[in-house]
Amino acid sequence: MIGVIALILVLGTLAACGVVRRRLTARWATSVEDVIHPADLTDLTDRFAGITAEHVRRQAALLEVHLRPLVRRRVPVRCIECVPEQRTNRVRFADGTAVNVQGESPGDAGVLAAIVLRHAVLPATYSTDDRGTHLVFDWSNGRRHLSMLVTGVGQPD
Repeated sequence: MIGVIALILVLGTLAACGVVRRRLTARWATSVEDVIHPADLTDLTDRFAGITAEHVRRQAALLEVHLRPLVRRRVPVRCIECVPEQRTNRVRFADGTAVNVQGESPGDAGVLAAIVLRHAVLPATYSTDDRGTHLVFDWSNGRRHLSMLVTGVGQPD
């Protein structure tokens, strides 16, 4: 008798949970426009775009503070290190400055690391566009170049 009552309670609870789950799923499956008014969505999109643009401007200014002296004084690259936990590479310069970079093409960091072993590699120029800040390295008296995307200032491990 107790077993039958327990079975009825369990089945009733499972049925009730199924009904509640279907109602919640139907409620969650609504589109963004059903939750946020289109005018508010446009306003939020514009605000986030402004925040992103401000972040890009500030990051470019921060990177310029570090890159300008390297380019002006033509500080040579000492080594390229892989930083796997950040999925990037670190370029260390002779004056102790370090910047994090990513290749513009696959394998660029490896190419630069191999070149540093045989040649004096110098920072030539830097520029910022919609993809980020690019640092151009040169060697062989400026006859060879390689551009890397600077993702940040190198931090000590």
